[in-house]
Amino acid sequence: MSEKMIKKEETKLPLGSISDDTFFSFLDFIKIWDSNQRPKYQKKKSFFVVFDVDEEILNRLNEVILTRINKLNVYASVNFDISVRYSDLTIENYDSLNEFYTEGSDYGVPESVNLTWECRLIEPLGSKIECQVKFMTEQRLQIDDVDDELANYRSYILISIEGDDKQWINEVFTASHCIIEKVKIGGIYKPFLLFRSSFVVNIFSVAVLVLSQAVIINWLSRFMARDRREEIVSIIQSLQTIEEKFDRYIEFIYSNNIPLLNSIMPLATGFAISFVLYALSLKLVPKLVPKSCIVIGLSKRQIHMYKATYKYIVFSLIISTFLIPFMLAAIRAIANLFN
Repeated sequence: MSEKMIKKEETKLPLGSISDDTFFSFLDFIKIWDSNQRPKYQKKKSFFVVFDVDEEILNRLNEVILTRINKLNVYASVNFDISVRYSDLTIENYDSLNEFYTEGSDYGVPESVNLTWECRLIEPLGSKIECQVKFMTEQRLQIDDVDDELANYRSYILISIEGDDKQWINEVFTASHCIIEKVKIGGIYKPFLLFRSSFVVNIFSVAVLVLSQAVIINWLSRFMARDRREEIVSIIQSLQTIEEKFDRYIEFIYSNNIPLLNSIMPLATGFAISFVLYALSLKLVPKLVPKSCIVIGLSKRQIHMYKATYKYIVFSLIISTFLIPFMLAAIRAIANLFN
């Protein structure tokens, strides 16, 4: 029985004319794509500002970043995502700005909006770029983003650009920063921005404490001294002879028997009221800082009502009715103490 010899032929991969360099480059591309390797460079900065952002600003920001991404050799398309958080702790994600404008306003005014652009590049092979712009309004739920120990809860804008090309990163960051500069609130609101720091609030509250004590003690002392003088006059007028009236007048002038209540009452009342004003100042003064706003869709009406109310309360009532008269009275009281 003859033994049959079977020859096996080697099969070759149909790689065609692909060179070894291209093949290994393709393997490197798959390796990089499959990994979670981060880009080489990152430029990131938080701007602690009070801002007013609307649909026009978001559209312009999206246009500027997409224009610079499209200058690169992008693989497939750009992955764009919007993550929005609302005051009721609802978090919604949207795939486009138009979807965010139409559906996002149903939940109310956003507390934070996080926009991200991600894509892979063909050149450099398999590299990744990621752009992030985050708008965070004043809120008390996420406090780990406040770096300054002296700061109250502050709004901020975060810009983060990642990639393998430093020049491109700087270009995108600069273009984004130029837009951010246009949304900052300033002008007549600028003096109130000082109260974003709790250090400034404490100094202001201490000044309120000292000035209110001077004003209240001075006023009560004058008021009680006037009552004392009226009492003396009535006693003197009740006497019959000139000699008795003169003697009693001299006695009141050189007498040190001032009622204890007249000495303690102004001090006690002044300290009590001034400490109440100090506590109210610590609580209410930070509310003078204008709030950051993200105005989209149906939330525009709510934001406009807030702005109108803020302007009326701060500029019409507080400054004209309370602050200016109080400061003038404090200046007069301090001047009287040195006279």
